[in-house]
Amino acid sequence: MKSGYEKERELLFSVITALYKEALVNGASGNQSIRVSENEIIITPSGGTYFNLSLEDLVLCDLSGNVLSNNGPYSSEYKLHQKIYKAFPNINGVIHTHSPYIIGVSSVLKELPLLSVESFVSGFTPVPVTENFLMPGSQLLAEESVRLLKETGSKAVILKNHGLVALGNCLTEAFNLASNLEVGAKAYFVAKNLGNPSLITKETVKK
Repeated sequence: MKSGYEKERELLFSVITALYKEALVNGASGNQSIRVSENEIIITPSGGTYFNLSLEDLVLCDLSGNVLSNNGPYSSEYKLHQKIYKAFPNINGVIHTHSPYIIGVSSVLKELPLLSVESFVSGFTPVPVTENFLMPGSQLLAEESVRLLKETGSKAVILKNHGLVALGNCLTEAFNLASNLEVGAKAYFVAKNLGNPSLITKETVKK
């Protein structure tokens, strides 16, 4: 069994801790991973709760599904991470959150519009929402997520009635995206309750 990648393991753990502190994940919801080589990732374990998660719990595996460390099993959403890393060779961090405002808007909107500068980190484009609720951990959820990411050019996709998937060229970028999009979703919620929100259009961004 392989070990190592201590710096990457520590970075992933610190990001997970930050997500928990910001209430973007809770209990055992959501999952996160970091690419450590072309064909290897470190990912959160299945069923692990954030308040007692340790560095040793993080699972090293490859993109063929093999566990390479002396622990496991890996997250039930492994297929989602696997499919993303295979489809986007430049992506080195994936964060899946169950943040409350994202889940809320996902039940109403077909996409999260550009409302504030925080939304720009998604690629200057509204963040797509899957058309239907898809079973967590399913191949269909993984495939539909990748399809929307490719079609829209966004670095994030919102899973209807479920949560957010954020991608980054590095794990820190993925974290910033997940955090900022929750701010964007909260801002939209507040604005919509006050009246008719003024949105940032693609034309405005081009100027």
